[in-house]
Amino acid sequence: MTTATKPREHVEIRYMSTFEKITSAFYAGKRRCFLEGSSWASKTYSVMQFLNELLAHSERPLVATVSSESLPHLKRGAIRDFLSITQLDGTFRDSYWNKSDFVYTFPKSKSILEFVSADSGAKFTGGRRDIGFCNELNHIAQNAYRQFDMRTRMFTIGDWNPESEFWFHEDHIADLPENVLIHAVYQD
Repeated sequence: MTTATKPREHVEIRYMSTFEKITSAFYAGKRRCFLEGSSWASKTYSVMQFLNELLAHSERPLVATVSSESLPHLKRGAIRDFLSITQLDGTFRDSYWNKSDFVYTFPKSKSILEFVSADSGAKFTGGRRDIGFCNELNHIAQNAYRQFDMRTRMFTIGDWNPESEFWFHEDHIADLPENVLIHAVYQD
């Protein structure tokens, strides 16, 4: 008796304009990229696509940290998006995913993607990284963000829904020449 296997379903992987803007900011040598936009504007998903592409294909191992206000928020958002992206494109390898520590090691590049909650600013005072992503920056304390950014060597990304202005706007961070602010909408 033989077992027939179902052919793999064809899945079209699309990169939204937000992904292209993040990638352009990175390769243009910007230090920080901020995404402000409505729900369903592909902010987090596009950042996770960017990190997946960059870390999977880097010539040397990189370390990237994704942070959000809490671990449950990370699980429902950035982690879910990352797993969806890598499972859709067929690159996810379960043996490289540390489910206890929420760390994925990319098989070829040996780059590391770690997920850390921002529920304590003290979590940002030790570890260093090449790339950092603060998901829902408006829910992360200003000092915690500063510690995170200070320990990020190459590129920091932050995103949020424009519910109200917060410390980012008060400090005029978008006005600095090394930063780029992207406004994303659901059509993106």
